[in-house]
Amino acid sequence: PPAARPAQDWIEALTGTVVDPDRLGDELRNGVVLCELACAISPGIVKRISDSPLPYKQMDNIAAFSAACKKLGVPEHDCFDTIDLFEGKDIVAVVQTIHALGRTVQLSREDLPKLGPRLATANRRQF
Repeated sequence: PPAARPAQDWIEALTGTVVDPDRLGDELRNGVVLCELACAISPGIVKRISDSPLPYKQMDNIAAFSAACKKLGVPEHDCFDTIDLFEGKDIVAVVQTIHALGRTVQLSREDLPKLGPRLATANRRQF
């Protein structure tokens, strides 16, 4: 997907892990890099990251990232399902979630590298 390059650059800037945007699904499939991304934004938000080759451990990592996204304020409808990534069914949804995370964290962590436009905040006016 075209949005993969900015997502890949943002992941690299935050985690230091080099990710190939042409193989993004394969690179992120075990969930380790995603959990490291969440921890780079909010240290300790993912309690345990497994580097096990076992599928259920990899799926646990992906689910932990998804839970971290929600804790960080990403709306449920912007989060991909575990199988979207694990089975490679919808890599576009994965990239969209990373972009949603990037937009959301700009509100609370201005010190981090930016990904995408900043989310608008309410500016109520009374006349």
